[in-house]
Amino acid sequence: MLDTDAVGADDDFFALGGDSILAVRVTSRLRAFGQDVSPRLLFTHPTLSALAAALGERWPTGAPEPTSFRPRTPALRLRCRTPSSACGSSTAFAPGSTEYTTLSVLRLRGWLDEAALRAALDGLVARHESLRTTFAEQDGRARQVVHPPYAVELPLDVLSGADRDAQLDAVLDRAAETPFDLSTGPLLRARLARPADDEHVLVLAVHHIVTDGWSGAVLGRDLSELYAAALEGRAPELPTARAVHRLRAWQRARTDVADEQLAYWREALDGLEPLELPTDRPRPAVRTRDGALVTSTCPPSSPSGSVPRPEAPTPPST
Repeated sequence: MLDTDAVGADDDFFALGGDSILAVRVTSRLRAFGQDVSPRLLFTHPTLSALAAALGERWPTGAPEPTSFRPRTPALRLRCRTPSSACGSSTAFAPGSTEYTTLSVLRLRGWLDEAALRAALDGLVARHESLRTTFAEQDGRARQVVHPPYAVELPLDVLSGADRDAQLDAVLDRAAETPFDLSTGPLLRARLARPADDEHVLVLAVHHIVTDGWSGAVLGRDLSELYAAALEGRAPELPTARAVHRLRAWQRARTDVADEQLAYWREALDGLEPLELPTDRPRPAVRTRDGALVTSTCPPSSPSGSVPRPEAPTPPST
């Protein structure tokens, strides 16, 4: 995961390039071996030796029995049960908002088989339930609907003239500024721009409710393999995809564990006063979603690079 040849027992996970997303991947691998841990444990024990010792203290006689559940027939309509999940966030349902739109732009050089690319996109949606899932509020609750596989639309923009770069920028702006309708979908949109006969730009817009930094890399890997398989007329060589409904069943099977953890934190935090932090201006009653980009360059002689190290933050939180 860290793309390094050797890792010592006392090497720091984050010093080797680890971040919060990789921490989730590590703990997911541990869960596959029956070690039910959270990413927080890796933050507090960032070396192999410290992590092994912490796991040994929690389970001195070995890993606990994995949580089991009865197989469930795939359902089209599922209730969003975890309050912390994206589908439970009211901000995600804001009509007309592009705040949660993620954009991936792939520049493809050389000959492109558009039919194979369309087949790859169709296969991507068929493989991943989340890409064909819609979300809506019903009776005050968020619900998700998993739809059957469908053909992904792939409109083509042929760019010509001296201002092709400006035309491409306009294509990207439209893709980023077109809002999603979570209740009707689709939550993945594809568009192809052709600046030259031997050059294409694939634009993928996906709502953040069905993708993140980790899954974005998975989608890129799968799309590449699906395209290669379509070109060669063979079956794609991909790991088995896990269905969303199985994750929900796993979450329901862990209700007792979650209740115990919730009770612990209610007791631990009982009586604490809310933290009042000073602000530079009054906070509005309604979030505006306004944002800005500020860039700054630190000279090589600046000690700024060493400032965050004592606190060991991950790159996304620095």
